[in-house]
Amino acid sequence: MTQVKHSQLLNALNGMQPSWPGLHPTASWAAKERLYYWTNVTDDSALFLAREQQFGRERLGGCRLGWQPNPVSKMLWSRILLSSAGGRTLKSGASIATSNGSLFLRFKSSKTLPAQETEDGTLIYTQGAMPDVARDILSKRHADNGAFFVCDLRDMAKKVELWREFLPRVAPFYAIKACRDPVVLNGLNTLGVNFDCSNKGELSAVLNMGVSPSRIVYANTVKSPPDIEFAHHHGVRLMTFDSAEELAKVKDKGARLLLRIQADETGSQHSFNTKFGCTFSEAKSILQQAQNMGCSVVGVSFHVGCAYQSTEIFSHTIARAKAIFDVAANMGYNMTVLDIGGGFPGGLRRQHYFRKVCESIRLATDLHFPESSGVHVIAEPGQFFVTSCYALIVQVIGKRLREVVVDGISQPHQELFINESKDNCVSRNLYDYLDVSIWPLQEPLERPNDVLTTVWGGTCNPIDCIQARKPLFEAHVGEWLLMDNIGAYSLSRASGFNGLPFAPVHYIAADEDACAVRRILDASPLRSGYCQPESVLKEALLAQWRTETTTRDSRVAAAAAGALQC
Repeated sequence: MTQVKHSQLLNALNGMQPSWPGLHPTASWAAKERLYYWTNVTDDSALFLAREQQFGRERLGGCRLGWQPNPVSKMLWSRILLSSAGGRTLKSGASIATSNGSLFLRFKSSKTLPAQETEDGTLIYTQGAMPDVARDILSKRHADNGAFFVCDLRDMAKKVELWREFLPRVAPFYAIKACRDPVVLNGLNTLGVNFDCSNKGELSAVLNMGVSPSRIVYANTVKSPPDIEFAHHHGVRLMTFDSAEELAKVKDKGARLLLRIQADETGSQHSFNTKFGCTFSEAKSILQQAQNMGCSVVGVSFHVGCAYQSTEIFSHTIARAKAIFDVAANMGYNMTVLDIGGGFPGGLRRQHYFRKVCESIRLATDLHFPESSGVHVIAEPGQFFVTSCYALIVQVIGKRLREVVVDGISQPHQELFINESKDNCVSRNLYDYLDVSIWPLQEPLERPNDVLTTVWGGTCNPIDCIQARKPLFEAHVGEWLLMDNIGAYSLSRASGFNGLPFAPVHYIAADEDACAVRRILDASPLRSGYCQPESVLKEALLAQWRTETTTRDSRVAAAAAGALQC
């Protein structure tokens, strides 16, 4: 960690807002291990802990920090266990020994985080971590005790940066089936990410944002004729296929085709090969028929599946793709696109594995498709961008204690019932793969995961089991929990089964993005985060809403122009 001078820290503290009383040059300061902390021993004493990240306003155990002063070595305030405190989280009234003597700590009383609020009650924050924002939302709610999401758009932006750092040659086409939240789609579009769509509905969602059709891959090997006609009419040309039968549907549509091949799925827990992709021998026959029909096959695509154990499945399949490129070249084709599909891990605790996957891909593409080859490499990441930027906040609505026998030994077992479900907003068959973890939002926050626990969804479905017989902390009826890594295939698969509501989404955005987020939310007639109700609205209602929105926007623009002239 970068060393910071005592004087620098004090100067930074002096730059805080006047509304934040006191950390001044008389404040005591000490450093223990890799953490910095200091306190004012006068009124409104507070403890601040720093890591090497961005210095901004956050909350720490009830403390409210001031606005960003001069940056100090990219430091971020957060709640951290100090070894000097005997492994305890420091609380108000705690006393610790330091090289400067004993320090007495008293935290400032908790204050709510500022947030913009839309007409329908959606909150937009520009500061705070997910747990702090979740607690703030809970403090502001009264009658409504339903579950809700917190979406940190800053996390999504960091994922885009991470992708470009570790896969600089690979252009990402976001698979919008993972999460079609309009705020997410607009955010990724602003960041220059392209889009992977699989039908007319998804194509419409992206085209309506003003995305150029050249930035879309129609990645569905079996497409309906009306959807193909829609894509053709709107200029979407790049699309996948895996059979000669599909060629007849697209031969006169000006399509630039990617032949999807079966991937090496060794160790993959979710196989795609059963439904998608052709074999090597089938590929040669399909290419010949495409040539006879005058179809333009410009490259190869594949998808390795998900929950795989070895990163080598990418390198093995890229080698297979090269063999197809060679066969095609001998037939007179000039292929220029390699689509390496999706399946990129995006969870909070899987970034190290993502880096290993990227290393395997870089080595394989440099070997088989060097930049000098002229081949453009693209991919279809979905869950990578959105998994960790969403958390689902749920309440324990019921609890049952039983004794169970495991390996011949009787032990306590708690069954928790929550106000959400795998039949609604909780990821279904991908729950374990996405590495979802459950955390307490209320004190005590540091609880051992030492109770065998089954978590049930709050529906009448007898198999609505979210996780079965796994270690978890002791929880109680009425308390709120945070489920992380839950942004992929949750909102997009919510169904409202058994009368469960669609959990609303609240957002955390960078300062410069908050107004844009609000504009997107205000312009939509749907609940924040969702798209699927569009399919059940009567067309007349949608047309009426579009007309009213256009009229309102025109009036606002005219009023703004008049104000500028004045």
